[in-house]
Amino acid sequence: MFPVVAGELIVRKDQSDTFAANPALAKDLADEELTEVVIAGMQGNYCVAESSRGAPKRRLQPILASGAHATCDENEPASAISARIERELAAEGVRYSPSARSASGNPHSWPQAPRHFLAHGRRQGQKQT
Repeated sequence: MFPVVAGELIVRKDQSDTFAANPALAKDLADEELTEVVIAGMQGNYCVAESSRGAPKRRLQPILASGAHATCDENEPASAISARIERELAAEGVRYSPSARSASGNPHSWPQAPRHFLAHGRRQGQKQT
């Protein structure tokens, strides 16, 4: 996990869909005039997928960051699960951004990352409580 950066908003993450767990999050993003969110994190077939599916329900365009999600082997290898989830989400209208990350893997250094980055319940904008 990345260290909290001063000014980041820490949101509750007790459901697979971060937006369902944080009903005010979509309004907070809309208040900032944001219409897109980059989705990243562990368990691409659970939290990442469900947050990617939850964003459009709140009039937000999800962008799945290439290489910024993962999973574990289950009934198939993790790499196959990740590839399948990317295909499924793309078919559902989730955009895929192969250029959204740098070699460092640190989202705060990503050259094309949006101003607000949602990852495992984090969004820049408010201090951790």
